[in-house]
Amino acid sequence: MSHHPAVPKPTASPSPAGQPDTRAAIADAGRDAAVDAAVDAAVDAADSDADDGDAADAVIEIPINGVLDLHTFQPREVQDLLPEYIGECLARGLLSLRIIHGKGRGILREHVRKILARDPRVATIANADETAGSFGTTLVTLHPPPPRNF
Repeated sequence: MSHHPAVPKPTASPSPAGQPDTRAAIADAGRDAAVDAAVDAAVDAADSDADDGDAADAVIEIPINGVLDLHTFQPREVQDLLPEYIGECLARGLLSLRIIHGKGRGILREHVRKILARDPRVATIANADETAGSFGTTLVTLHPPPPRNF
């Protein structure tokens, strides 16, 4: 088993409400086009290594309970899966999510966080603490949906 170095948690500046704006911290934490391109290339490489058999077309039902374990998904599936899952969680009133992507080399974590940072429904993004998955799990807080007028 290989040893993976710890990844520092992103720092966050307080938002106007006094809460850390981790979404902005991740977006501003030195992520430039070269880093994004490297993450995209790694995800594409992992996708090209994936087995393209009939199992890739199988429908997998996942519970909508605020915990999404990505271990059974290919990196290319996350691009569509994550926004759909967020929408389903919002429809059920779930605003606190745990996205389990694993520790590994951090490629899937970066891909997940890039998707989350671009989603306007996401309020905050943070690493879980050591008891809840550490940097192998991303904690997400969603903005509550606007009230519906009847």
